Amino acid sequence: MTFQGLLEKGAALLAAAGVEEAELEARLLLQHVCKVSRSQLFLQARALPSEARSREYLSFIQKRCTRIPLQHITGSREFWSLDFTVSPDVLIPRPETEFLLDHVLSTVQTDKRKIYNALDLCTGSGVIGVVLAKELDCQVTALDISPAALSVASENCAKHGV
Repeated sequence: MTFQGLLEKGAALLAAAGVEEAELEARLLLQHVCKVSRSQLFLQARALPSEARSREYLSFIQKRCTRIPLQHITGSREFWSLDFTVSPDVLIPRPETEFLLDHVLSTVQTDKRKIYNALDLCTGSGVIGVVLAKELDCQVTALDISPAALSVASENCAKHGV
C-alpha cells in the first residue's frame, strides 16, 4: 500500500470511529511516524512505506480511534510556536493558556518595572514557565506535586534552553 493509500485508510478508520477531523489527524499521524513535513508526504504519496512504518501508523490510528488524544500519541504539542513534550502525566496545553499568556505578557511589558522572578504553580508540562522565561528573560520557579509532571517540565525546559 502506498503512503496515499495508508493515509486514506487511516482517515477512513478515524472517520468511522467518529473522530471529527479524521483526514487532518490521519495526515498528522503519518507525518509524525515518517518524520516528514506535509509537502514531503505529498511528494512521497505514491511511494511504498516500510512495513514497520505502516504497522506503527496503523497502531497509532487504532489508539486515536479509542480517543487517546493525538498529542499523547505523538508525545508533543505546539504552543507559542514552540514544540513541547507532553504525556498522559500532564494536561495538554490549550489555546486559552496562550491567550492568558498573551494577556500577561502585554500587561507586564507595558509596565516599566523589570520582572526578575516568576512562580509557575502546578506547572504540568511547563509551557507557562518556559514562555515567561523566554519572553521576559526572568528567573522562573516551576512547582508541581507530581514527579512525573516535573520530569516532563524539566525536559521542556532543557529543550528550550531555560
